[in-house]
Amino acid sequence: MVDDLRFTDDLQLKEIFASYDYLPPGPILLLSTVLDSIPFIGSTWRQFVPFGLANPPDGMFSYHVPTLSWPPLREFVDVPGGLKEFLFEAENTILGDLTHPVSLAVVVMVAFLLNRFKMNIVQPFFRPIGQQLATTTHGKGWVQNNPERIYKFSEYCFRLCYHATMSLFGLWVFSRDTWWLPKNGGMRNLWINFPHHNLSPEMIWYTILQAGYNVEAMYSLLVMSFDIQFKGFPQIKWSKTVRGDFREMFVHHIITNALTFGSSHFRSTRIEATFLILHDLSDVPVDLSKLCHFLKWKNSTVVVFTIMTIVW
Repeated sequence: MVDDLRFTDDLQLKEIFASYDYLPPGPILLLSTVLDSIPFIGSTWRQFVPFGLANPPDGMFSYHVPTLSWPPLREFVDVPGGLKEFLFEAENTILGDLTHPVSLAVVVMVAFLLNRFKMNIVQPFFRPIGQQLATTTHGKGWVQNNPERIYKFSEYCFRLCYHATMSLFGLWVFSRDTWWLPKNGGMRNLWINFPHHNLSPEMIWYTILQAGYNVEAMYSLLVMSFDIQFKGFPQIKWSKTVRGDFREMFVHHIITNALTFGSSHFRSTRIEATFLILHDLSDVPVDLSKLCHFLKWKNSTVVVFTIMTIVW
């Protein structure tokens, strides 16, 4: 059995596995791959597996899953047109791998700018609107006693603006990158020629903006949920603006960021972008339903919730 078998396209992968008369279950292959990836151990762990379970050719732990050879991405020095071309015109650059140090720096900058835009422009704009609308629907006393609810209203407005904008931007990106059209092969192109998919600058920036938003959302969730007080020793307490579903949303953001950065690193950008645009389109009615519920617009809430259910 070959210890480190590399392939460059899905055709070779099919030929490799077709040569096996039997393959163990997926969880066994996954466990073997994880153990093989541990530094300084490699495949030596198979020597200690009892009952011949790791003995070739039929032992279930004897199989070595082929590893991918990732196509190289272009560094800044590989782009002759300078910074502008590297950022906005060149294809297949290192910006397409969100785990690259340069891409990480850009994502952090995008997250910071989004946070400042939200805190200094969007929320100050929508907070008075929320106060005015809540005064009509809830009463002036309720507005004075629930400033945290007004804050959440402005937060939901920011999310609605973001999801609506990114939905339009995503549709534009997909209109230029037409691999997904049925006449071009459709969704089979998610896997055909993987991992050698072309990364257009539009697709690269689409994933960078999405990653920046997810990082900012994680940061905002923590800021909204915790209150740090410095009285002798730092004390961390739940904030008045903490979400009722904080635990669920915290896990959600952890998994979302892991999938966003991981799929980019493993060149699954097409799959990543497909899921992102579907979620953005469906999040628009989600945000609208939260705003309608806040304003006690019952009929509108029912209509938007119905649309949300159909879209989902």
